[in-house]
Amino acid sequence: MKNCQIKLLLLMLALCVSLSMFHSNANAIMIYTGSTYDEGSFYPDAGDLSNPTYLPVLSSGQWWSKITGSVGPNDQVDAFTFYWSGGNFVLSIQNTADPGSAGGLRFSVYTPMYTWGPSPELKPGDSNGLNATYFQPGDYTLAIVYDSADPPYVVDFGSDDGGLVLGLPTVPEPSTLIFFGGGLLGLVAAKFKFWKA
Repeated sequence: MKNCQIKLLLLMLALCVSLSMFHSNANAIMIYTGSTYDEGSFYPDAGDLSNPTYLPVLSSGQWWSKITGSVGPNDQVDAFTFYWSGGNFVLSIQNTADPGSAGGLRFSVYTPMYTWGPSPELKPGDSNGLNATYFQPGDYTLAIVYDSADPPYVVDFGSDDGGLVLGLPTVPEPSTLIFFGGGLLGLVAAKFKFWKA
């Protein structure tokens, strides 16, 4: 009986470890220090304000320093949510479309305390930014909206006192939670069956 209980505990441990490894590997990609989130090329098209894209968690000691992408063609908003470690917050955004071409964009930053923006329209070749003396640690959302056409953009993050843009862990999908919960219930039922025998 004791041998069965040990096997059952080992099975439960292996199941928990394999599920957690499956979920984290599906959503996090190992990227090096000062990483660039390349929206639309390496990463999927960003979500909107109702369903923002969470910048993935990076390896220990690594942070996000840049986002590149373009808002369209399927929507008018790219929204990115990230964790700010706290400190002076510097953000610069540039409309990288060819000067003279069509396509303007604006941006806003949503903080735990207030909303900054929208910015004035950035025409092709223009840049603008936000330089805040101190942003408290917390979850922030950057929204980029295009006024016309679909201009590409580059966002740079920085700080003069050590603040970092970090990724946020993604929330497991409901099907993963149902699968995991069903497995745990099955193991509990099996445990009670072994105890009664």
